[in-house]
Amino acid sequence: MFKPKGDRPLWQKVLDLVIDMEPGTVVKFAQLEAVLGYNPSAPGAARQPIRKAAEHLLDAKDRTLRAERGIGYRVAKADEHEGMARGRQRSARRQLVRAVDLTVHVDRNALSETQRASIDALSRVLSAQNAMLRRHDVRLDGVEQDVRRVDDRVAALEALLRQNGVNVPEPQTIVADDTEREG
Repeated sequence: MFKPKGDRPLWQKVLDLVIDMEPGTVVKFAQLEAVLGYNPSAPGAARQPIRKAAEHLLDAKDRTLRAERGIGYRVAKADEHEGMARGRQRSARRQLVRAVDLTVHVDRNALSETQRASIDALSRVLSAQNAMLRRHDVRLDGVEQDVRRVDDRVAALEALLRQNGVNVPEPQTIVADDTEREG
C-alpha cells in the first residue's frame, strides 16, 4: 500500500507553499527543494508532486503553476490560462493523430481475428473524433470571425451614441452558474 514520504504527501507541501501566492510570483527551485527534500530541476527528478499541487491550486484558487525554464515555477496570471489551455489542446490533438497512426500501421497478420476487429473499431472511433475536431475548428473559426465583426459594429454604434450625447452603460460581466464544478 502507498505511504507518503513523511507526515504529508509531497504535493500537499508544495500546495501549502504556493496556495496564497499572488499571480506572477515565482517559486524558485531552491524553495521547492527545501519543501520536497530533493532538487526537482535535476534530470530525472520527479515533478509529479508539483503537477499535482498545480491541479489542486487550480481547483482551490483558480490558479495554476507555469514552468519557468532554469528558474522554477510561476503562479500563472489569469490572462495566461487560455494560452496554456490551447497548448494542451494542440498536444492532445497530436496525441490523437498518433493514436490513429498506431491503429492503422500495425502488423495485422500478427493479430487474431478478434484483435483485428477491436483495433479496426478503435481506429474508426479515433478517426471520427479527428474528423469531428476538424469540423469544430472550421465552425469555431467562423463564429469567432462573426463575433469580431459584431464587436466592431457595437463599438462603432457606441461611439456614435456617445458622440451624440447618449449615455452608454458600461458592459457587465455576468457570472454563470458553475454547478458542474461543485459536484
